[in-house]
Amino acid sequence: KSVLYIAGSLKRDDTTVPERAVLMRALRDTNMAKLSRDDVFVFMGLIKALFPNLDVPPKVNPKLNDSCRQACSERKLLRGENDIFILRCVQYAELLDVRHSVFV
Repeated sequence: KSVLYIAGSLKRDDTTVPERAVLMRALRDTNMAKLSRDDVFVFMGLIKALFPNLDVPPKVNPKLNDSCRQACSERKLLRGENDIFILRCVQYAELLDVRHSVFV
């Protein structure tokens, strides 16, 4: 249900994007936050098998990214390899957009 909700929202935001790309992004963005690092490789393999030759960049939220970087700097927190902490913050924000509550 949440995948369809996100897909509908993405399609309404930009009607020029092909439906395959919208569905792939919705599936990827909805599930990535829930997966462990080991499961991400398996999941991305499944996505690539379902949507061959389709590469859709993730949605970018520069304001949230900058705020997370600033908070990490101010609190002397490590952002992790490839800014994984910031990525998880963005994924958490995306989950809160479609769910009423999230267990952390």
